[in-house]
Amino acid sequence: MPVNEPESSGNILLVWDRLGHYHAARFLALEKASANAKVFIAELGAADSLYQWKNPVSHHTRYSCLSTKKVESGDLINRFLSFRKLVITNNIQTIGLSGYGRMEYLLFLLWCWLTGVHVILFAESWYGSNKWLNTMKGWFLRKTCQGFLVSGQRAENHFHKTLKIDPARIRKGYSVVDNVH
Repeated sequence: MPVNEPESSGNILLVWDRLGHYHAARFLALEKASANAKVFIAELGAADSLYQWKNPVSHHTRYSCLSTKKVESGDLINRFLSFRKLVITNNIQTIGLSGYGRMEYLLFLLWCWLTGVHVILFAESWYGSNKWLNTMKGWFLRKTCQGFLVSGQRAENHFHKTLKIDPARIRKGYSVVDNVH
């Protein structure tokens, strides 16, 4: 399925590790553009050691924090249960997920696949050369994601040529500084 509007009338959820100003700009732009769906936003943890951002949308009625712990701290079960409740309670049918590098995201992807929730993966990738690992990663992502929004040509080539993702499911161009764009 190409990266287009969701097929169902369900709502949309965007998930990032932590929310900074450029995440908020993307969320607010999608919220404005989505006439037929409510857009929700969640962050994986309440703090992190790297960015230490002050969340610009923490006051928003459709904002959720999946854990009170730092992003780097283990809280897999609580994050998954919060994620699942958020999706079910709000009739979310499409999720924009920021990668697959954390165990939480792998669990979210698996649960979405099993329950029929569509996932668009905001994706860069680890460009490893381990053929077996790339084969397994490609198989898992092809099964669990309906679309891929990648950061540039290198990522697009990797997802298509190495991970064997159908190019019709890949769109390029989210890694920008211009938040309005």
